[in-house]
Amino acid sequence: MTNLFTDVRYDERVVRLAVGVEPLDGLGGGRLTGPLRVLVEDAPAPLHNWRNWRPGETLDGFLGRLDRHRSGRFGRVYGPGFRAGEITLRLVEPSARAVVPRRIGVQIADEAAVLTAEAAGTSVPLFTRVFPVGLFPGAAVALPSRATVVRGRVVTAVAGGGTMPVRWVRVRAVDADGNDVGWAHGDDRGEFVLFVTGATEAVVPADDPLAVSFTVYATVPPPAPDPADPLRAVVDPLWDLPVEPLPALAGAASDDRYAGRVPLPGQDPFGPFPFDLPLGRETSIQLHIP
Repeated sequence: MTNLFTDVRYDERVVRLAVGVEPLDGLGGGRLTGPLRVLVEDAPAPLHNWRNWRPGETLDGFLGRLDRHRSGRFGRVYGPGFRAGEITLRLVEPSARAVVPRRIGVQIADEAAVLTAEAAGTSVPLFTRVFPVGLFPGAAVALPSRATVVRGRVVTAVAGGGTMPVRWVRVRAVDADGNDVGWAHGDDRGEFVLFVTGATEAVVPADDPLAVSFTVYATVPPPAPDPADPLRAVVDPLWDLPVEPLPALAGAASDDRYAGRVPLPGQDPFGPFPFDLPLGRETSIQLHIP
């Protein structure tokens, strides 16, 4: 066999990246570290026909996963048993609530297309196979000092009185001029952590307190479990978290869909909810949506 890159005296093995994921800090954009996992949603449905479930077991413990590199990136190379096409990935933290999970749908190029492009002297660009995904802080994140932070919870009324948390919300904050000053992702308890930043157009220091308005994006009423797959809502902690389709990047730069600064599929806006926030402090609020 003819080698591609080394002399024929050597054994050569070439691996090609099929899909890569780079978890990024949804606030600063730097690469995230910690006990993150990128799981492949390859479990058959319905789940009760797949295996016997013991009390306390969750789907995350039985899904395939992308390999983690020491750099903090995750990936999978082409090889036996690998199937190209559309797949769903979930980015999760197994124990702590330092980040809010996401589910993304990506398209994996067929290896034959990659080989054909290489043979023709072109390529399937690497950045079309790598997905930079922003993850926002969760309820257990360590807060820096002197930051303007909102710890919030989104609830909705239930029949008979009382309230219940709204799962997987997204929250946008704007200043009095309508400029974005922060985004947040809510978790399965309706809790979110929003770091307020200055508008990029600002040329003078912000007022203290800062007048902001929050818009909540939520799915109301929430989705109901599938009767044909009754165990899904029991063993899958992310069963109702919408999948975000992420197309291959047209260039080496990311966009708001990758950063998570857009509503989830199927969500509607609620608000605005005006607040005056003291700068450099932590503020707790509760937002009620219909």
